[in-house]
Amino acid sequence: FNQFNVDFTDYQDNPYGIATDGDEFIYISAVGSDRIFKRTLDGTYVLHWGEGGSGQGQFDGPDGLAVSPDGSVFVADQYNQRVQKFNADGGFITEWSVLGRPLDIAVDNSGNVFTIRGNDCLIQKFNSTGTIITSWQFQPSPGLCGGRGIAVDDNGYVYITDDTTDAVRK
Repeated sequence: FNQFNVDFTDYQDNPYGIATDGDEFIYISAVGSDRIFKRTLDGTYVLHWGEGGSGQGQFDGPDGLAVSPDGSVFVADQYNQRVQKFNADGGFITEWSVLGRPLDIAVDNSGNVFTIRGNDCLIQKFNSTGTIITSWQFQPSPGLCGGRGIAVDDNGYVYITDDTTDAVRK
């Protein structure tokens, strides 16, 4: 296990989400400053983008993020209830609304985007331009679901972490 320390204490950034492009860079969402940071795999600062607000390229609680196979960066903009899509250098591409507050986001090998809403585990699947494909909800019992994280494997299986029931679900 290799470790490097990225100091966020000067700006009270509160890093939440993290994703890698698999080759050169990691992306970190910082809820406290409403920014996305891009760093090399060894932690060296490259750039950042975003600020608080509801306009294009602005965030209100950027939480989860994911990098697609083509290098696009998708951000779950929690309190603006949307997904925003950027190029690898933070250039705004598009955005779309989601139902509720998305806490995390994942992208499959085909570029489809998955979001999870935490209070009731609503999972939404979109194509890479924001057209909804499907949605479904998983609750182990009424009122019990604390969906927090989402991932998609190479076979298309969707996994969620549920912090209310202390489970990982497939």
